[in-house]
Amino acid sequence: QFDFWDIDKAAGCILNLLDDSILRNKVVEDASDNLNTITWDSSAQKVMNAYSSNHFV
Repeated sequence: QFDFWDIDKAAGCILNLLDDSILRNKVVEDASDNLNTITWDSSAQKVMNAYSSNHFV
């Protein structure tokens, strides 16, 4: 991960992914694993938990 406002660092990360197939495959694998845990229900629950913990609900 990187600071999205740091354009030079973002470009460096992209270049690293283009040049390093092992790193690229690891990022793809990790992203695929992460996508399996993201659902509308889990996202909604996280929002509700955030509101509840801040006494909005």
